[in-house]
Amino acid sequence: ELHAELARDILKVRQRELQYYTNNILNIGLQASLLSGFAFAIIASHESRSVLRWIDNIDAGDHPFVILDFDELDKDLPLVEQQMQVLLELFYLTSTISAMGSTLYTLYICLI
Repeated sequence: ELHAELARDILKVRQRELQYYTNNILNIGLQASLLSGFAFAIIASHESRSVLRWIDNIDAGDHPFVILDFDELDKDLPLVEQQMQVLLELFYLTSTISAMGSTLYTLYICLI
């Protein structure tokens, strides 16, 4: 009888532990989905007037290159400011996409 009671207590502890970890993973998944939704909203609402004109794809044989074409930028600003604007915007978009990807990966891991 003592062994049976001990086995029941161990099962209760294991059940509570499983419930604890399940709740934690669900909370992490909820936060990841919320953050990925924010990242998607940022990317969807981003309006760059000429970010696609800044990037030209040049195919040089087997090695494709991506260069920034600064001829299409605003003529009112100095070239250094235009280049900084382009690089900061590309960094902003890259970091937002990376954040969205990592939160979606976290959500995927939580759902497995």
